[in-house]
Amino acid sequence: MAMTLGRPKALISYLLVFAFFGFIYTFWSVGYTPSIPAASGLHDVLTAHAAITTPVADQLLLPGANARHPPNLCEQHQDTGKISVVLMTGATEALETLSTQLVTSLRCVKEPLIFSDLEQRLGSHAIHDVLANVSAETMDRNRDFDIYRKQHELVASGRENELRLLGDLPVPVTGLEKYKVLHAIELAWQLQPNRDWYCFVAADTYLSWPNLLAFLEAYDPGESWYFGQPVRTLEGSTGLPPIQSGAGFILSGRLVRDWNMQATALATRWDGRVDSTWPADYVLAAALHEELRVPVTDATPMLQTENPAMVAFGLENWCKPVVTMDKLDPRQLDRMYQIELALNGSLLLFKDFHAASHHTGYPFKRDDWDNRADDAEHAIDVVPNNMEEAKGQWEPKDLVDPHQSYMSCELACIQNGACFQFGFTTTTNFSNAMTATTTARCYLSRVFRLGELREPVGPSEGRPWTTVRKSGWRSDRIAKWVTENRTCPF
Repeated sequence: MAMTLGRPKALISYLLVFAFFGFIYTFWSVGYTPSIPAASGLHDVLTAHAAITTPVADQLLLPGANARHPPNLCEQHQDTGKISVVLMTGATEALETLSTQLVTSLRCVKEPLIFSDLEQRLGSHAIHDVLANVSAETMDRNRDFDIYRKQHELVASGRENELRLLGDLPVPVTGLEKYKVLHAIELAWQLQPNRDWYCFVAADTYLSWPNLLAFLEAYDPGESWYFGQPVRTLEGSTGLPPIQSGAGFILSGRLVRDWNMQATALATRWDGRVDSTWPADYVLAAALHEELRVPVTDATPMLQTENPAMVAFGLENWCKPVVTMDKLDPRQLDRMYQIELALNGSLLLFKDFHAASHHTGYPFKRDDWDNRADDAEHAIDVVPNNMEEAKGQWEPKDLVDPHQSYMSCELACIQNGACFQFGFTTTTNFSNAMTATTTARCYLSRVFRLGELREPVGPSEGRPWTTVRKSGWRSDRIAKWVTENRTCPF
């Protein structure tokens, strides 16, 4: 009997011991949060728990941000119904970025207009077919509309999930863009008439709502304004410069009203004039110039057509606001929004964008890489190196000519205090079957940007040459300049 009574007592003892050690294990593994060393400056995440519970915006410590996080960004920058924001997209891409756009850059816009080449719906938002009013005559005689017709066929047959595959067709879907732009202006007026401003952006373009409001405060919507980023050439803007559509464009209410009241049926009249080779940017500039005599007003760099890796940083834009940023995927769109939240009410400047996007600094050298040091707009004259001032590894006299080698080009950048980055290209021409000729060029730049991968292409039929690119940065000089310019004089 004693043995029988002893068994429950032993079992209870075992359970108590097991529970005790289980509690200790649970406390140790769950209750304890290991520390993560804090990074300097930007990402000050103290614990693993903080990393997964703290909003991204609160992890970004940006210089110049207000000390206290505002309760709501949209409360600070309210939509009063005076600005019409139009998001231009296409059926093959509409659902890829729209959801992200509506909860990030367009979060504060009460009634954004979404224009596409197919009528659809996303939640409570209507997606309007901006080409619905194009005449059948224009469509029938134009191969640009093959994709438009195919889209409607897919929807009618219940195969809407195949829309994204149309981007692979021989006739690019971008061929429709030049017809969309003029009809978009008329449809925006029809749906939201008498607004002070009409802002048009692409589906992959981030729009800073607070900066847009601040930018437009300086201008009178009762005058005719057409803001954009003109296409630049080596000689400067042409007499009739088209704009970079990816950067977006802004029209004043007066201009859109005149468009719809004075230049009646403008879009329809121009449908038959649009040449198949014209880009949408040129169609808009030409129509505004001819019909209403309104030129483009350069809003560079606030309206920015470059993607983050290709943005050039320097004195010209460092303390200027970012109104649009182009070529962003959903992850990057959210990143831009988190940067704005982290600023706690301060305007998003290029320096802030740089702090959040390039906090790891720049490499010293990358092969098969293009940092666009050959950009003529920011070029520095390349002069022979001063070998008397060169020391150590720069001793060889054949480094006098910066175009001689990558090393001599690097030395040229070091000896020029205004140089932040450089590029060295080598082009080999095989047009002569007997001998190949090689030409090398050194480029110096007074701005800094990361750039992109550019692997050698060619030689091939019709292109008997190949170009190899190498890029270099004065990373220490850039870091010093960024530190010295952490704040802006306002």
